[in-house]
Amino acid sequence: MDLNFYNPSKALLYIKEIERGDVIFFDIHPNNFCNHNCIWCKFEHNKLELSYEDMVRHLDKYPTVRGVRISGGGEPLLNRDTFPFIDECVRRGVEVGLFTNGSLLNDDNIPTVSKCRFCRISLDAATPLTHHRIHGSKDFDIIIENINKLRRTNIRELGISFMVTEETVYDIPLLETLEVDVDYMHFKPINIGISDEAQRLAIEHLENLEQKIKTPLRYNRVLYDSWANKKIPCRISRIIRAIPSDNKTYSCCEHHYEPEYDVTTWNGDNSKCTNCVYNSYNEILDLYYTDKIAKGFF
Repeated sequence: MDLNFYNPSKALLYIKEIERGDVIFFDIHPNNFCNHNCIWCKFEHNKLELSYEDMVRHLDKYPTVRGVRISGGGEPLLNRDTFPFIDECVRRGVEVGLFTNGSLLNDDNIPTVSKCRFCRISLDAATPLTHHRIHGSKDFDIIIENINKLRRTNIRELGISFMVTEETVYDIPLLETLEVDVDYMHFKPINIGISDEAQRLAIEHLENLEQKIKTPLRYNRVLYDSWANKKIPCRISRIIRAIPSDNKTYSCCEHHYEPEYDVTTWNGDNSKCTNCVYNSYNEILDLYYTDKIAKGFF
């Protein structure tokens, strides 16, 4: 079955793993400190950091893992052990993806980063002024240069992430002038959602932008809130884990640092969930387990 990398129907490929409870993916935060200060960041930045040994221990703990996403928390490239961890994932045949603000990419570490299955740069702006206002940084031009350096490698997928807010929505049309070569631009609202007017403007700008640039735009999460369907079980949590910088393991990437979602105590209850990026996966799985799609084909 040939499914797009982001197609939620791919959950059906892992029915046996779900039923066995084999973890095939985890999201890991190498550290909880950052060189940017994004206005929407939900994490409390501190000195928490995972060592190389800590990160590899989780690979050993879940030998069935096929994919690892490195994110934060903080800026993962501030942890020097992130780079040998990428190498170790590659050595084991584990696909690895990286979320980064892009400011710390350089000629020394780009060869390692280029081994990733994908790298997504959290740019969130089209101009230095907006980037400074929302990221608290002055390295927009450096990031653009770093993106283009990474593009010149053999990395399989390179994208830009853009957080849509009332502050950034007006930058969307300006992305047409951005001199970067990426495989896609990914747009999403902040977890608490955006106003109806900001959503309307964003969709209007994105539809116009699609007509002007060749770069694919992904903005399904702007069209639809990532709400949690509490009426169906959370089955995807049987095959995913979240490992933030406190070195504990949580049931979901939406619940880092929340004690009630520690895998050692969590009972599978999703009644408190509000947002869920895996909701579409769970809905596909529920169709399968309630016999609304044919089990015999999987």
